[in-house]
Amino acid sequence: MKFEVSQTDFMLLTSVLNLIKRGGYGCSITREDIIRESGVSRSAFISRMQNIHLKEKQLKERIA
Repeated sequence: MKFEVSQTDFMLLTSVLNLIKRGGYGCSITREDIIRESGVSRSAFISRMQNIHLKEKQLKERIA
């Protein structure tokens, strides 16, 4: 099974991982921290988050 991740998603996920590693368990990470660390534009970040939210909502509706 192959799992593909877009370059933008990879950059966002990598930045979150790096922030968690630096902050330790229970750290607080803001959207601005993720945007700054990843180098992704604010609009690309917001678009990704909206898409994820929509997909999650559709999945929950299918299950219910």
